Amino acid sequence: MAPAALFIGDSYTKGPSTPDLSYGCLTATALGWECNIAAEGGTGYLSGGPGHRLQVAAPDLPSTSFVERLPRLREMYRADVVVLDGGRNDMQFATSDVDPIFAYTVKQVVESWPNSRVVVIGPWFLNEPVIRPPSLAGRTIGDDFRSILRSNPEFDAVEFIDPGALGWFVDMDTSPYVGDDGIHPTFAGVKKIAELLTRAFRAQGVVPSS
Repeated sequence: MAPAALFIGDSYTKGPSTPDLSYGCLTATALGWECNIAAEGGTGYLSGGPGHRLQVAAPDLPSTSFVERLPRLREMYRADVVVLDGGRNDMQFATSDVDPIFAYTVKQVVESWPNSRVVVIGPWFLNEPVIRPPSLAGRTIGDDFRSILRSNPEFDAVEFIDPGALGWFVDMDTSPYVGDDGIHPTFAGVKKIAELLTRAFRAQGVVPSS
């Protein structure tokens, strides 16, 4: 049985058309893994999508933020590799609000899939691969997330991929890769991201434990 990957994320993670053509699934295919995509546009670690609903008010409502979705995803998917790919929609919030829920979400993923490799991809955009919010006084979101992961022994086995630090699309003309909305990747962009992500997974030894 081939290892299975689960990508949890937002509209970037979902891809421009169907999930099988997302950069997560193109990466999984290149690595010989099965792929599952659990992505909802507008969501993040704190953001709850449209209206930024942060709490499920009734059991029949769809879940939104990453941590809200975990109980259902744990029941739905076998996952040898779990990838958290988000944070883009949390830039509107103070880092002091995002950081605790980020750490809590990673903790819940580790506990939900205790025998799986867990990977966090730092938030980034094609047009802004290095995000420096004013609240971090010159540091990047990647620096912030890395610091949280590396300062907590519970997360010692969690892999962190920081596209900005790796130079993805830094000082590059991204016009061939960005759609008409100026934010989301075209299919050419998706293929390029998959190429870079595949390379990063291999370089960091992200290999399923099963």
